Amino acid sequence: FGTLRGVEGWEKLVVSVRFQVAPDGSLIGDVVPHDPANPQGNFRRAFEAARRAILIAARRGEIRFPPQEKYERWKDIIITFDPKSQDVGF
Repeated sequence: FGTLRGVEGWEKLVVSVRFQVAPDGSLIGDVVPHDPANPQGNFRRAFEAARRAILIAARRGEIRFPPQEKYERWKDIIITFDPKSQDVGF
């Protein structure tokens, strides 16, 4: 997500992405924009960076989920990426 440094206003490019996971933690479908819902310009770049981060982490098995018994509560996930604070949160 650090690829946004150097982009004008990069610290304001906060985006949220949404994705679904199977009980085993694998991705179902694609990572899609949540907020803004239809990113344009630099927000599109921020969304693409966030999407890549999720896909890479999922491929590497780096995303940890709560127990499968609680699957119905965490199968649909929204994560916010904030480049200024370098925070990623649910």
